[in-house]
Amino acid sequence: MSISIWFLSNISSEMYGDSTRPYFLGKYLSENFTVNQYCNISKSEKVVYYNFFENTFFSKPRSILKAKKKIVEEINKKGCPKIIYAHQLLYGLIGVFLKRKFPEIILISDLHTSSFFELKEERKTGLKQRVKLFLIPFLENLVVKNSDQIVTVSKETEEILTQDYPLSKGKIHIIKNATDTNIVYKKDFIKINQTKKNENVLVVFPNPRGEFLSNDLEFLFEIADKIQETKNRIQFVVLGGGEVPETVPDNVLFTGYVENYNEWLNKAAICIATYPSNAVCGGVRNKICDYLAVGKPIIATKESMRGFDDLVNGINYYECNTVDSFIEKLNFLAEESSEAINLMKEENLKKSLEYSWENRASELSELLKNITNA
Repeated sequence: MSISIWFLSNISSEMYGDSTRPYFLGKYLSENFTVNQYCNISKSEKVVYYNFFENTFFSKPRSILKAKKKIVEEINKKGCPKIIYAHQLLYGLIGVFLKRKFPEIILISDLHTSSFFELKEERKTGLKQRVKLFLIPFLENLVVKNSDQIVTVSKETEEILTQDYPLSKGKIHIIKNATDTNIVYKKDFIKINQTKKNENVLVVFPNPRGEFLSNDLEFLFEIADKIQETKNRIQFVVLGGGEVPETVPDNVLFTGYVENYNEWLNKAAICIATYPSNAVCGGVRNKICDYLAVGKPIIATKESMRGFDDLVNGINYYECNTVDSFIEKLNFLAEESSEAINLMKEENLKKSLEYSWENRASELSELLKNITNA
């Protein structure tokens, strides 16, 4: 009989951002384990998804207690899973409650980021922020201390957690992020209806959401406005749903939600990520993994590449942190450097083999087998 794993996470119908990590890890782990997902949706596939947390929020402490009660009832009905795999701080706390009630459970907390680190980087003031700065490290320490093992996404996040909390040697493990290479992959011949002349060089950027929207697009628009002055033939394409600002430079196209996301990525000559230094995220940007999968040259800010410590500036991507440096590299790649583009394409396609969810699930599978002595 295979080992039973219950994921506790924020998987929702939108499947955006950090919710993709527990979804794909669970999906591919199900090849070797019995996986149930307790999250924000209900559906039955090879992995069964139970909607237990749709109305569970930090801002509503009673909702956390209610969610804990539902999981306890589920355990009483079905029996204890071997492993609880809790994603992020909120679900890690629920996992701690369960660990205390059912100590035989192996609790693994996947901290995609450090919530305390992100909170500090916000640099906000006021009573509400001071309360958070007191409460969040206390709760995060509770999860770190009571988890049997910690998984995180990068060496950088490992260092942040190790600095802030007492972590014994061998308790924390790195499983990086990835993309689903069955959905995002290199295609050689693409036909897409163009809204601009065929000679335009397409530069793709994913549409940011929520708190990063104004920061990311403001920087992108600065680049687009200034590059127009050179009468360059670069066309920026912002992929995906989300808000569209009222005023947009003429050389920036917002596609809205696209069914053929992989085709747009393949059609692009260059892929960029313009998260500025004040758009701090303690995790990693999943879209960089998509860029690797299609083997595209990448231009990105330092913040955009947070966590990708195995990628090399000048080989896998070009780091640019100012408008002028972005424009210089865009012009270089668009006009002069087929050799540089081809070399970066080759290097990124090699890296894409590592940055697949199947590979990451395989790495996690080995870790789980070692932990359980399976």
